[in-house]
Amino acid sequence: MQGKRTPGLTRLLIFCLPFILFFGVYIALDPFHVLYTEDSIDNLHWNRDVWSSKVFIKNYPKYKYTSYIFGGSRSQAFRTSDWEKYIGDTNTFHFDASSESIYGIYTKLKYIDHIGGDIKNALIITDAQVYLETTENEEMIFCKDYRLSGKSQLGFQLTFLKGYCSDFFFVKYIDFLMFKTRRPYMNGAIPQAHEVSHIDNVHNNCDGAIYFSIKAIAADSVGYYSYPNRFNKRPDTIPMDKPCIDSVCLRMLKEIKGLFDKHHTRYKIIISPVYWQTPFNTTSLLQLKQVFGDTNVFNYSGKNSITESKYNYYETSHYKISTGQRIMKEIYTGKTE
Repeated sequence: MQGKRTPGLTRLLIFCLPFILFFGVYIALDPFHVLYTEDSIDNLHWNRDVWSSKVFIKNYPKYKYTSYIFGGSRSQAFRTSDWEKYIGDTNTFHFDASSESIYGIYTKLKYIDHIGGDIKNALIITDAQVYLETTENEEMIFCKDYRLSGKSQLGFQLTFLKGYCSDFFFVKYIDFLMFKTRRPYMNGAIPQAHEVSHIDNVHNNCDGAIYFSIKAIAADSVGYYSYPNRFNKRPDTIPMDKPCIDSVCLRMLKEIKGLFDKHHTRYKIIISPVYWQTPFNTTSLLQLKQVFGDTNVFNYSGKNSITESKYNYYETSHYKISTGQRIMKEIYTGKTE
C-alpha cells in the first residue's frame, strides 16, 4: 500500500512545485514592498502613493512632521528645502502620489489628524483632474495604502498579488532584478523611474517623473528644446476646462478646510500652469475660493508668463523646479518676476 501511494505523492509535489516557486518568490522578494512594513526604504517602487505613505508611517515617530506638500507628479517641482524658507519650519514632508486625487489628499490629511499629528502648513498642488477623482483608483499603481484609505488589508494585498500574476509581470520583474536592464517588453510593467529615481528618504522629495529630462537638459539644453515634437504647438483658441467639483468633491474640500481650521493651518492651493494653457473652470475656481478664501487659492492655468515659454517645462506634463521656486516666491512674498 505504501508503495502505491508514493508515486501519487510525487506527482502531486511535481504538480505543485511551479505554484510553490511562483508564490515563494513573491513572498520572499516582496516585489511591490507591501508585505513587510519594516523593510528598508530604497528607490525601487511601483506605487508612489503607497511608497509615500510607507515612508511617512515609518519616519513619523522620529521626525514628527508638521508641514506638508500634497499633489501628483507635478508637485515634484516643489522641493521642501525651497518651501522651508517661506514657512519657517523644517519638519516638512512631501506627501505626493502619482496621479494624485482630491480623495488621496483628503485621506492623507485625515490620517495625519487621526494619529494626532500637527498640520502647521500645507501646500496643495492641483489641476482639474485632481478634483475629478473622489474615490479610490483600484489599479495597482494608483491604489492607496490600506492604513490610510480604510480598505481591508486583504483587499489591498490581493490587488498587488493580482498585478504580480497579470501579463507575466513576475517574469519581467525577475529579469529586471537579475540583470538591472529595462527591456522593451517590460514597458508598462517596469517604470523607467525605477532605474534612477532620486528619493530623499527623510522629506520624501522625489524626481522620478522628471529625472530623465533634468539629465538630458544638463547634457544638451539646445538639442533638448529643439527636438521635434517634444513641445507641440498649442492651438490659438483653447477651451476652458469643464466644471470639476461635484457635490462629493465639495464635501471633501469643506472637510479639508475644517481640518485646516482645527490645526490653525497656513495653507496655499495652487492650480498648476499646465503647458497646454487650458484655463481652469471659472465656476470651479469660485467654489475653491468660497471654501478656502481668495487669498489662499492661486490660479496659474491658462495663458500667462509661465505657460507661454516652453523653457519653463521639462516636457508637456511637468514644469521645472525653477518654475516651482518662482511660484512659491510669488505666493509667499507677492514678488513677481
